[in-house]
Amino acid sequence: MRKSPSSQLARLRCLPRVFGMTVLALLIQVAFCGNVFSAAENSVSRDEALRWNARALARLRAVATSGDAKAQNELGIYYYKKKSYLMAYKWYRISASHGYASAEHNLAYLFLRGKGVKRDYAKALALFTKLAVQGDANAQRNLGFLYYEGLGVRRDYRLAFQWSKKAAQKGDTKAETYLAYMYELGRGTKRNYRRAFEWFRKAAARDDADAQNDLGNAYLRGRGTQRNPVAACYWFLKSAKNGNPDAQTNAGLTYKLGTGVPRNDAQAFKWFRLAADQGDPHAMFLLSRLYQEGLGVPMNAPVAGIWLKKAAAAGYGPAKRAMDKLGLKIPVTQPGASSQR
Repeated sequence: MRKSPSSQLARLRCLPRVFGMTVLALLIQVAFCGNVFSAAENSVSRDEALRWNARALARLRAVATSGDAKAQNELGIYYYKKKSYLMAYKWYRISASHGYASAEHNLAYLFLRGKGVKRDYAKALALFTKLAVQGDANAQRNLGFLYYEGLGVRRDYRLAFQWSKKAAQKGDTKAETYLAYMYELGRGTKRNYRRAFEWFRKAAARDDADAQNDLGNAYLRGRGTQRNPVAACYWFLKSAKNGNPDAQTNAGLTYKLGTGVPRNDAQAFKWFRLAADQGDPHAMFLLSRLYQEGLGVPMNAPVAGIWLKKAAAAGYGPAKRAMDKLGLKIPVTQPGASSQR
């Protein structure tokens, strides 16, 4: 089964945080951490906000303009949801100037992603550091990410490990996954597959798709635990159903090879296709093989060629070598291109 922990770690996002969530903020919980916090006592009504009531929004603006830091942060959240990042930056900055922690965190996220403001890792680092020192688990996890990637600071796996561990010990799910990767890779700490397994298991139980996929890999390889192909397939499928493309490819492979489940080419095709549609080049290559051989899907050489070219254009080595062997030119990937088949 394929897995690249370091590339997966780089792909995990530093999520902005929303505290003291009012009903307007409730609308965009999924765009942030997916957590629902208590509504503000003197906020607009839930039904009004859910209907994007103009009067309710005007009331929020009025409270924010009067100097209420919480309302200013929530108005920034509203604009963030509307993709008006410049306005989101404006209100986060005003709220943060009052020392409102949630706004400082959300402001750091804008600096990190370059939304509404020029990307500035150093400023994101400074804000996350301030909050992390105060014991904020979300900021500690994001700070660990910055140290791991060397964004705004010299790369330091030791500090990345320390901050991620602090956040993980407070129950931050993504930090648990980060920490597991570092134990698995031996970065910032001594390699320890058993501890990696334990942290992957904790995060997987909290429904983290990345952790679920890697827990499946741990069971498949017998790293940190006894080898158990059935358990591996179970966690690959859990992660795949949560939309993780690596897990979808792994799930497809379990069905293709009959590892932990009865062999089923139709199921293999299903999961390879889902992963390929998300841009996974390994799945594209495997999908081309199924079309070429007529396994799980009617044989279709032209479509097989399309997926082979897509995989090669995405830089997948085996696909590139197959193209070379066939004497075919590797196409240039077109940004935004998507499969219509």
